[in-house]
Amino acid sequence: MHRHHTQHRKIAIRATALTVVLGVIAFSTGRLIWPPADAMGPSAALLPWFIILGALESLLFGLGVSFLAFGWHFWKSLPLGKVLKVKSFIAVAWTLVSWWPHDNLHMHIGMDYGKLLAVEYGFHFTLMLSAVVILAAFMAIGCRDEKAVHLGYETARNTEEARRWRQEL
Repeated sequence: MHRHHTQHRKIAIRATALTVVLGVIAFSTGRLIWPPADAMGPSAALLPWFIILGALESLLFGLGVSFLAFGWHFWKSLPLGKVLKVKSFIAVAWTLVSWWPHDNLHMHIGMDYGKLLAVEYGFHFTLMLSAVVILAAFMAIGCRDEKAVHLGYETARNTEEARRWRQEL
């Protein structure tokens, strides 16, 4: 047990380091990869809020890449069918990594409504699909756990300990 805890701790440290490093790189390069569409920017009062949002999106991008790099080790043990397991893994990763390019593309495209519509459908629609897949995975796990709890109750119901417990109520 101690060995597994140590191994999980090492993975967590690596994943955290990768998240922070990639988050800083993403934050530093977003405007270089996707230059803003116009020279106009937010007011000085709003700029800190955009910076905070950009930093959080960059960290989520780093977390998503870390999840892709290290998460399958843990994800593969979920009690899901193979297809739903893979789909849900990809859905969670996409939900994490998509914010950084999405927000930067908004700034890059500006008010070109044709391109803006493509970005909105490309990101929002795929995030909606991801939410449905993640919900399906949680429901599958929940139904399985509910069935296990019910079966465990049926088994325990006939034990002497269960009978005494019911009498005390």
